[in-house]
Amino acid sequence: MRLIFLTVFLLILAYPAPAQTPQAAMPGPAKPVWGPVGPELPKGAEIAVLQGDPAKPALFTVRLKMPQGYILPPHYHDTELHVTVITGEFSAGMGDRVDLPKAAVLRPGDFITVGAKQHHFDAARTAAEVQIYGLGPFSITYVNPQDDPRRKPSR
Repeated sequence: MRLIFLTVFLLILAYPAPAQTPQAAMPGPAKPVWGPVGPELPKGAEIAVLQGDPAKPALFTVRLKMPQGYILPPHYHDTELHVTVITGEFSAGMGDRVDLPKAAVLRPGDFITVGAKQHHFDAARTAAEVQIYGLGPFSITYVNPQDDPRRKPSR
């Protein structure tokens, strides 16, 4: 048995590795193209789509730039989202009301996962940029419908 194993092992070592075919070079990093956020988010932030289409049922990656003091009131998403802080200080807190003292303070390089349907709020403690990765379509439902910027003010 040892002789068979040794023979197979030596044959594997002696067999030439297949020739590597040259791989196409990866394109360089794309420069984000920034624009205002859509009507589903409070005004004042900017968004850049890096990958995919957040409106479609596929993977997407976006960056969100927020000025200091920008707050996303308590809300939830239909799918899990993965958030990485790129610059600044960003807070994420769980629950149905904004409670900044209890929110986690995240700094560049910090990462969180927000579960589907998990009630939370977000705030930019300083000017901040975050990268959000998830499976679309992106959705946001505000816990308090009055907080939804898509809601038309009553006259």
